[in-house]
Amino acid sequence: MSLESTTSPRLTEVIRKCPFCKKLVYINVPSERLPLFIQGTSVQEAFPNLSTGEREIILTGMCLRCQP
Repeated sequence: MSLESTTSPRLTEVIRKCPFCKKLVYINVPSERLPLFIQGTSVQEAFPNLSTGEREIILTGMCLRCQP
């Protein structure tokens, strides 16, 4: 999995490409929590304040529209 990102002081913008519609999807995550996820912490633990759909974007890149 590759995560492209740009950073700000508090948030990191994660950019993923939906594997179905090919749309680029952008999601902001807390910068201090991203290393936890990269090091193997579950997406639920690393980003507890994100919705299920937002966490799916991080995991698979699947945009909200293409998610079941």
